[in-house]
Amino acid sequence: NISAIICFGYGAGGGGGAARTASYITGTGGKGGAGGGHIQIICKELFNAGIISSSGQPGGVAKGDYSPGGGGGGGGGAVLVIADAIVGKGTISAVGGIGGSGAAGGAAGANGGDGIVVIKQLGAL
Repeated sequence: NISAIICFGYGAGGGGGAARTASYITGTGGKGGAGGGHIQIICKELFNAGIISSSGQPGGVAKGDYSPGGGGGGGGGAVLVIADAIVGKGTISAVGGIGGSGAAGGAAGANGGDGIVVIKQLGAL
């Protein structure tokens, strides 16, 4: 059922890293990475010689001297391809972004979860 496939959405943004402050030193947590978008391609023939990507962005790197945490990677988005024919050696992906590095011993952010890729090749109608 193609109508059920078309209803999927976007990747979630990653969480921000923890900031820490003492009376004389500070640490800024990394920003969370943006989630992947939604790509929908419906065509007779798709020639893919490159990259079709709805991947999440990496989390930001923490800054400072008081063990701030890195930002979380954004979640992968969604790619839907419906075509009679799909040719070429390109790639299609919706992977989660990597977590950002912590600073001064702070923890790294978590990686974002992978999204979804749905490919429906219909063949000649």
